[in-house]
Amino acid sequence: MATHAARKLRTVLGNAESVLAIELMVAASAMEWRHAVASLPDGGWRSPGAFQRHVGSQRDKIAASFGPGASRAYLHLRGKCDKDSRIAPLFKDEALDGRINQARRVIETGSLADAVGDLVRPVRPLAFQSI
Repeated sequence: MATHAARKLRTVLGNAESVLAIELMVAASAMEWRHAVASLPDGGWRSPGAFQRHVGSQRDKIAASFGPGASRAYLHLRGKCDKDSRIAPLFKDEALDGRINQARRVIETGSLADAVGDLVRPVRPLAFQSI
């Protein structure tokens, strides 16, 4: 019974990592879109080429427009800090499994936690009381 529960837990944790990876990718993309909409004049962000050039050239400015933790996480995901953790922005429809797996590795290895660790409070484990 315990072996089955342990395997089930591993599956659940893997699924949770995938969900968190997707959330990280969406958050980074939202940061880019928010900055582009605010920065590019007269709806210039609507042009795919203009948006792609903006994101490629404004990475530091995009990060600077958010708080220190979000900024550091964004730069870590987009490759400013560590080339192995780089998850490229999405500019066209394509399969996302490779990017999701890259984002999962950032979570699994703890590199994202290391990048923002001194800016966030430590998470305390829940204390369970026995009945």
